[in-house]
Amino acid sequence: MIYYVQIVNGEIVQYGISDILPDNCIEVDKDIVLNKQNYRFDGENFIYEPVLKIKTLIEINNEVRAKIAERYDVIKEIQMINQSSYSHDSIEYGEYLEYFQYRLDCIIWGESEKEKCGYI
Repeated sequence: MIYYVQIVNGEIVQYGISDILPDNCIEVDKDIVLNKQNYRFDGENFIYEPVLKIKTLIEINNEVRAKIAERYDVIKEIQMINQSSYSHDSIEYGEYLEYFQYRLDCIIWGESEKEKCGYI
């Protein structure tokens, strides 16, 4: 089997496998044909460029939840939220503020990830 590409104006326009090399095509390593989305042609060489995976909104939101859960399980989160109504000079209220700041930091991290991925 022959693995080949056709290049027009410096761009790969066709990938294929055949017993005979078609006209106007170049024989290439099978990896170039099998992983075509990862290669580009620079005029002389085939350059490997892995496709970057863009996270979905659901994946980012799940990562935010997981970051919060690293420190606060659901029961502890409920406890922290309840402590928001304690006296502002109490130890419990201070714990709530630490929780709230950590949660906010996780949410801000998630927003920056969404911005990197082009959602914002």
